[in-house]
This record gives sequence, structure tokens and C-alpha cells, in this order.
Amino acid sequence: MGMTVTGGLTVAGGVNFFTPVGSINTTGNGGRIYTPASTKFYLGTSSWTMEGWFNATAKTRSSPILISNGNYGGGKWQINDRNGASTFFDFSSNDLGFTLSSTTSPLNGTWYYLSVTRSGTTFRLHVNGVQQATRTASGSLDGASSSAQTIYLAGDASQLSQTNWNGIMSSVRIVIGTALYGAASYTPPRVPNTAVANTQLLLNPIGNAPFNDTSPNNWTMNVTTVSGQPSWSATNPLTSQS
Repeated sequence: MGMTVTGGLTVAGGVNFFTPVGSINTTGNGGRIYTPASTKFYLGTSSWTMEGWFNATAKTRSSPILISNGNYGGGKWQINDRNGASTFFDFSSNDLGFTLSSTTSPLNGTWYYLSVTRSGTTFRLHVNGVQQATRTASGSLDGASSSAQTIYLAGDASQLSQTNWNGIMSSVRIVIGTALYGAASYTPPRVPNTAVANTQLLLNPIGNAPFNDTSPNNWTMNVTTVSGQPSWSATNPLTSQS
């Protein structure tokens, strides 16, 4: 008699071999994960969405980066998990000269669903489905020309210790061409994110392939090892894998 597990792969006889989505663990190793450079990651003035589940395990640095497109300077943008006199999530753009900051003060050991969107000239930051910051700005985020960009997770191109993030992340998705959320609140997904239209990067880590991109691009991700290599963790914020 066969066995079926929701969300898995059923083969002949009804037996289901299922590898659950977990998370990418960058705690204590200083490592980063990053994409190849591609013009598909050029944001310009397009609408877009960046989102995922994040859980800091230790805040030992002042400006750890969750997602970014490179070094500090012109055309740089980044999403931070700030740590200092106060803690907060923020999105900042060097070219447009503004920052969106959350009202939530994230705690270590707690999962938060973070999304940042642009729709036309409106930027929004949501934490756990609730809009916490918004502003309007026009212009390109990453320079005037459609140059190739690299997406970094848990750090940036500089590999400076103060930018590396200690924590676990799951179901990170970048959509370029669509703002998935407006001002209204939404319920954070408790199932793995899927490759909706315009998805350019999607990381749903599984044990035998923790860094596989499951977007239509199927990017081969790069992993930087410093004091250790980022790894897979079975810990995740999902209530269902289907």
C-alpha cells in the first residue's frame, strides 16, 4: 500500500519522496550568496517586489545587509537589518537619496516576512504583511544605463565584516516588472513562494540543493566562504509545503 505526502513527488506505487523547504543559514560564517551579473536584475524605473522570510540569530554588526546589488556608491540599493541604538529593517537607495525604515524592532530568533516594493514612483515597506513605511521618488535606482547587476544575499560585494548578516532566510523572491503589494495589509505566505510572472530569483532551499534558484532563469548561485560556508537548515516558518 502506498504512502502520499502533500507537496512531494509521488512515484509508481504511491510512495512519496519529499524534501521539505528549509532555510539558508549564514550564522557565524561571514558567507554570502550571490547571482551571476545580469541585466535581468537592472531595476531602473520599473515596478518590482523583493520579499522573503528572515530570522536573525545574532546581531553583532551595525549594518548587516539582507539583499543588495553591490558596493556602496552610485547605483547602490540595499535592504538592511539595522542594529544600534535601535533596531529596524530598512531599504535605502544611494541614487534616489532616501531610506524606508520599519516601525518594528526585529528580535533575534523570530521570523519576519519582509517585502519592499516599487509601483511607479511609490515605494513601500511591509513587515509581516503590514505597511510600515512609504514614500514617493522618481528616477532610476541603479544608474541611467541598463547595466548588468548582481544580487547579493546576507552581505554585499565588499565582503566587509560589518555588512555580513547572521541568520536564516527562506523563500526569498525577486520580481521585476510587478509590484505584488499595495498599501493594504496582506497575509504573509505560509507555503513556499512560487515563480509568479516576472520572477527573476526564487530561493526555496532544500537539503540536497540549498542554493538552487527555482525561477525560470535557473541561476547558478555563487557561495562565498569566509570562516565557514552558508548551509541548509531544516528550520523554516512554513506551516505547509504544498
